[in-house]
Amino acid sequence: MEWISVEDNPPTESGLYPAYSINKDRAPPKDWLDCFYCFDAEAKEGESKWQHFSGLYDNGLTHWMPLPEPPAKG
Repeated sequence: MEWISVEDNPPTESGLYPAYSINKDRAPPKDWLDCFYCFDAEAKEGESKWQHFSGLYDNGLTHWMPLPEPPAKG
């Protein structure tokens, strides 16, 4: 799987996704990957569609990827 640009191709369904964020508020600012974010496809205009699992909203996301299929039962 490859990272998908949030700007070019955001998810179409609400759900939990691995996402890559640039957090400009950190000292020093740096890129970081922080596990999972919830995406809200129904967010209103001007609202952040991405929420960190801690509950904070994040407008710094640049890329996301879908979760892989779960393992086959065996």
